[in-house]
Amino acid sequence: MKLSMVPFSLNGNAIARDQFGYTTLAGGSGFNATGIDTIQFWCRGDKKRICAVPLTLGPNIDADSRGVKRWHWDGNMEAPTLLPSIGCDARCGWHGNIVAGDIAP
Repeated sequence: MKLSMVPFSLNGNAIARDQFGYTTLAGGSGFNATGIDTIQFWCRGDKKRICAVPLTLGPNIDADSRGVKRWHWDGNMEAPTLLPSIGCDARCGWHGNIVAGDIAP
């Protein structure tokens, strides 16, 4: 399913089920690739909530300075690719990928 980007920071704003958006880092450099903290989208595992995946422009890391796992992001704001796959198995049962803005399965 191709998702469309919300063209502004989600900090406090809502998204539709076919959209994704970003939150910005506190004290970051704004709404651009270096200022992004998380990508957010509606849960694919049929939970009625928003999933937030912490991002890094560098390699994925098991824990940042706050102890948060971060996924590698290619920096493409409109059609993002994240590595490795996203596993929400324990929370909602979904395990999938976001590649070039497509979310699957």
